[in-house]
Amino acid sequence: MTPTPNPRSSNPSHAPGTQPASGQWSNFLADRSPVKIEVPGGWWRFTSILRAGVPGSVAAELFTEPQTRSPQFQTRAYSWRVEELIGFPLPSAARAALRRAPAQPFYPHPQHGRPSTPDDVLRDAALRPQPTSATYIRGRTPTPYAQLGDGQPLRRWEHGDVRVDILAAGATTLAAATGSRLSYRIFHQGVVMFAGDDVTIPVGMSPRSPAALQRVVAGLAGAWDGNYLTEHQRDFMASRGPEIVAAAQLPPGPRTTPLEQAPAGGPTPLDVPELVAVSPEWDLNLGP
Repeated sequence: MTPTPNPRSSNPSHAPGTQPASGQWSNFLADRSPVKIEVPGGWWRFTSILRAGVPGSVAAELFTEPQTRSPQFQTRAYSWRVEELIGFPLPSAARAALRRAPAQPFYPHPQHGRPSTPDDVLRDAALRPQPTSATYIRGRTPTPYAQLGDGQPLRRWEHGDVRVDILAAGATTLAAATGSRLSYRIFHQGVVMFAGDDVTIPVGMSPRSPAALQRVVAGLAGAWDGNYLTEHQRDFMASRGPEIVAAAQLPPGPRTTPLEQAPAGGPTPLDVPELVAVSPEWDLNLGP
């Protein structure tokens, strides 16, 4: 395991272009969590936590009052699920810092004032980072949020105000699956609606192909468990799901998947030019 760097000084120098926390956010400056992100309406704290059977779990807490140590909103989940609940991506550098940080027990704090819900958070743009929002990652100089982007995705597809990014493809660890496991995000009007690494493609299918895109959006047709979704997600699936799935469909029958040049420094996908049979049955594997 990579050693965890010592916490930074509570008064670090700031990268050009960041908007550092002002003196009113004394609770922000004093906090030594591995990842902190300022937003116009307050700041977020992210920590790695222990949860039985759910490795990679993260706690996200939102603070909207200058001095209080009690969050306005808090949630804990697998890191991709956290993005769905807060509406914005965790940059790859933040994810790496959370993986390095020792997981700690998480005890929910009494929430300050009227507790917010995930839908409250998603509706309020002031609770999401701006491009210049200062992002504090343990071991790094505070950096504007926009400079910590994940780079060019393997595939980006847009349909009106909906965007789908296939971020990376890696070896799958899902039961009874072979091939490659995709990580992805689905945005609506710039807000993360769905995110995960639970879609698999077979050996020989390019993660940049239309067929891979189909597998990602197939869940919007109802394959995802409604009991697991937020009200915001259920409303989106009901109003836009069939439209998005239909827009991503290919004509039936086999076709050759065209390959694209991998971005410099990006992940190495399984790009093998083979004949891919496209079927309405996309065999979406969501795992446990």
